[in-house]
Amino acid sequence: YGKEDLLAKIDQRLDALWTGEATTRFVLNIDGDRTFDAVAERTDEGDVIITYTDTTDRDRADRQIRQILEALPVGIIVAGFASSQLEFANTHFRKLFGIEEDDIHATNVSSLYVDPKDRAKIRTTLLEGGTVRNLELKMKRADGSEFWSMGSVLPFEYEGQPGSLGGYYDITDQKRAEAEILKARAVAETAAQAK
Repeated sequence: YGKEDLLAKIDQRLDALWTGEATTRFVLNIDGDRTFDAVAERTDEGDVIITYTDTTDRDRADRQIRQILEALPVGIIVAGFASSQLEFANTHFRKLFGIEEDDIHATNVSSLYVDPKDRAKIRTTLLEGGTVRNLELKMKRADGSEFWSMGSVLPFEYEGQPGSLGGYYDITDQKRAEAEILKARAVAETAAQAK
């Protein structure tokens, strides 16, 4: 923010307090270097107390974690446990499943599984406090096309709410190669028996 923008934002928040709000929270970014979480509260006496917390280091760490997640060659998601809605999906996941960035929060994880029993099995495992590691799953893209995926899912708290953290990668080519090997083996065994 420029100095005028910053002062205007503070005035706007203070006006909200005077018109009835008991508390207002806002983020200040000063000269692009420091960020502050500001909480303004009205006291019983009608005064205003503003508390500023420097969140610069936390914000920087959040950006670094997001950069790491975006760089991974594995599809990573965070989903709310109660709603099963996606809360986060990295670029690889969005490409793998054909989901637009704007559609992340509108996507229910259940819609991505070909067999609803797979999702139920994972959910039950998580409810029991367990994790799912390297499970082969038939998944569905946003356009309805199906593919094989290797998935791992574990319980994960997101923004103070129970959720799940999942990692998925496409194993369709591997499954196709396995099927071709089995087919070739069957042909070879049939040919050997015919001799």
